[in-house]
Amino acid sequence: YEGMDALVGQDGRVYLGRQENYFPSVEDGVPSYYDNSDNSLQLVSDNAKIFHLLYGEGWPLSQRQMRRERCFTKADYIEFASLLSKNRIRTRVWERGSGITLACGTGACATAVAAALTGRSGRKSRILMDGGTLEVTWDKTDNHVYMTGPAEFVFEGEIEI
Repeated sequence: YEGMDALVGQDGRVYLGRQENYFPSVEDGVPSYYDNSDNSLQLVSDNAKIFHLLYGEGWPLSQRQMRRERCFTKADYIEFASLLSKNRIRTRVWERGSGITLACGTGACATAVAAALTGRSGRKSRILMDGGTLEVTWDKTDNHVYMTGPAEFVFEGEIEI
């Protein structure tokens, strides 16, 4: 996010917002806080280990390292989004039950709608994911979200039941 900083607050939380809106505690007993009167706060997380994931293009650790160091668990679903331009959004996905994922259609649609609702994009967006690019349109006439993009065979397997 242009003009945004990731800050680890004194409360141990990660804040993604404008640095000038974060007010650290200067005396005992007075809590630090983020002034969100301008609606600039993008993220608050209790997981301070995600701080290093908010910057850069790639994952800084392998999936195994992230699980071992308890950055994320199998129960977490997290979509990281970065606005590249008005209607181009880069996302990275950590999907519940599987970890790092090449793409997630539901997450792409949610990201596009959230960007449109907050004025960061229009109703048509290109969502760039590790597995490819999706076109997402939030139709004004029927209020439905439409997604188009490539589908590719990525693996096969067998399970014994």
